[in-house]
Amino acid sequence: KDAQWEQALQLLAEIRQRGLEPNRVTYACASSACAKGGQWQPAMQLLEEMRSLGIGPDIMCMSAAISACEKANQKEDALRLMNEVSGRFGQSSEETDTAKTETERLPDYHDENCGACQKARLLP
Repeated sequence: KDAQWEQALQLLAEIRQRGLEPNRVTYACASSACAKGGQWQPAMQLLEEMRSLGIGPDIMCMSAAISACEKANQKEDALRLMNEVSGRFGQSSEETDTAKTETERLPDYHDENCGACQKARLLP
């Protein structure tokens, strides 16, 4: 399952190649896959890409990137992102608690979306 991050990034590239615009959900799924695989660099690149496209990363994408950084022992990046999350979303709120719960469910969404894309022949 750790290699699913590659598949998620491949799917994201395929979406772009077809002239479609990825959205927050697409990025959240890809970020979650990177977090599961401990791939901090692609997770960070996804955040930067979202920003450059004017798609503000939500707390789910940020949490996934933090998780990827933590798994890869990238403490400075994880702390920087946690400070950003704290500044943007507040330290404790119902919204952040809900987002944390949703972040934990992202791997399920990723698996479902990859299955749907395989059926649509977007992925092998």
